Amino acid sequence: MFSRFKVEPENTEVEPYECPDSSRLALAFSGGVDSTAALALMPENTVCVFLDRPIKGRTLYDKDAQYYICEQLIGMGREVLTIKSDLEYIRNPVGFPVDVANSSPAILIAQKMGFNSIAFGTILESAYGIGSKKYRDYSSGGHHRTWGGLFKGAGIPLNLVVAGISEVGTSKINARHPFGSISQSCIRGKRKDPCKNCWKCFRKILLDKIIREEEIEDSLLDELFSIKEAKHFLGSFPIKHENTLTWITSRYSGQHELMLHLKRRVRGDKIPLDWLEFWNPESATLIHQTCREWVTKKIVSEIGEMNSEMIEEMKQWDMKEMLESEKYISLHQNFVKSIN
Repeated sequence: MFSRFKVEPENTEVEPYECPDSSRLALAFSGGVDSTAALALMPENTVCVFLDRPIKGRTLYDKDAQYYICEQLIGMGREVLTIKSDLEYIRNPVGFPVDVANSSPAILIAQKMGFNSIAFGTILESAYGIGSKKYRDYSSGGHHRTWGGLFKGAGIPLNLVVAGISEVGTSKINARHPFGSISQSCIRGKRKDPCKNCWKCFRKILLDKIIREEEIEDSLLDELFSIKEAKHFLGSFPIKHENTLTWITSRYSGQHELMLHLKRRVRGDKIPLDWLEFWNPESATLIHQTCREWVTKKIVSEIGEMNSEMIEEMKQWDMKEMLESEKYISLHQNFVKSIN
């Protein structure tokens, strides 16, 4: 049951915030692949604001890798602010109430630092529903209207620099950038040593192997398919981030039985999804105007942009037919049996 809080009437004497002429970009930084890719595309004077979550009680969360990334970025000359906050504990059950909650420290210091916007590591999958049941236009959706409006009204609009880039694209950017060697999406393992026991590790390890054109050994697949949390997510229909698994398996050329079964299940033998490797230029409007030209040029130089045909393929993403297909329902049931 969620706790309830009383919100007092607004203070009409508070003057609206207006960023100064010498304003700067802020990034709600997590240390993960997507957040780090966003940083790699932004101007060098971008301020990273990391929400340092306290550890209370028993938890799998480990901040060692995130601390390491922040330390390394500071050593590279980047400005990183680490701010402690226990905001997760003001609600019951414990956790972030909304996806933009990690920007709370950046919001609180926006006037002091002169921020003109706050960037996030929000990617194509989260913004446009790719990998979920159906494509959606983020610009006309509820999230953009609600949170985009609130942030804009506060004078620090959302700056979604990687909203037009898929998980595949952000991984490609990191593979080519010095930041890529220090980023780590796993929040359970130590620095440079992901836990290899979570859903993120299952997906990211396979994705990196394909992007770096490295062999995926059967022994590694045996290890990954034995992960309890991975089995849980793979048992969903559809699978979370199924598009990424489709892209990965469409490029897998080995003979591991479970991997081949997964390939058939997620249609990696039918739809290669090449457009996931490129940037959706329609997302340029979601990038703050002060850095839009810089960021878009950077993106195009790193991964290129979708052509009109690719954009149309992206907009046609719809899993309804597959989810209602007896063939794929049966494939899924058999796949779940094979991994358990």
